[in-house]
Amino acid sequence: MHIRLFLADAGTASEFDIFDNIMASRGVVLGVLIVLVVLSLISWAIIVYKSLWFARSARASQRFLDRFFESTNPNELYRAIADRVDSPEGRVFVAGFKELGKLSSRSGAPPLQHGFENIERVVHRMQLQEVTSMEKLLPFLATTGSAGPFIGLFGTVWGIMKAFIGLGAMEEQSNLITTVTPHIAEALVATAIGLLAAIPAVMAYNFFVSRVRRLVTQLESFGQDYLNVVRRLYFQ
Repeated sequence: MHIRLFLADAGTASEFDIFDNIMASRGVVLGVLIVLVVLSLISWAIIVYKSLWFARSARASQRFLDRFFESTNPNELYRAIADRVDSPEGRVFVAGFKELGKLSSRSGAPPLQHGFENIERVVHRMQLQEVTSMEKLLPFLATTGSAGPFIGLFGTVWGIMKAFIGLGAMEEQSNLITTVTPHIAEALVATAIGLLAAIPAVMAYNFFVSRVRRLVTQLESFGQDYLNVVRRLYFQ
């Protein structure tokens, strides 16, 4: 990526590489650029990780839901998946059945009606844990998206201040445009890098939040269906 600067007095185009400009930065501006690059790299790592996580979770959830609604015996399904649960709904299912087993083993008989409340609490607690897992790392994307442009703007303001301070110390001020323009352009790179870090983070955050909402709705719907099955089979 190249940026062309047109100098009024020379009538020619001067070209510099933005990456060379980053490497040539010093002091506060360099620190700002390093922070923005680190934020961008971490954001992209999170984007890749969460994309793969949501894809795997969606496939695993669909497989489990197919087995759950096709199954006529929840006990058999529990024994089949208890040791290798790979979906949010599956973990909710297993947690509920473990609590059901505890209630049965304590009394030595089918669990009493009030025991259903214990299973409800376990199911809801596990649902909250799964939602927390879905939302993991997303706040970092939101922070990068909101703070990135302002961090870049700080670097730009600082760089422009330094450019004008240096200009004021010059004895020869006949070529102000050719002297100031390159320094301002270098300072503006910080804002550009801030936007480059923020835009993908904001887009990815909004996309993942929509995925989380759909998965939460699906998880809550499954939880209600699951509790209905437990009530019908074990608490009549």
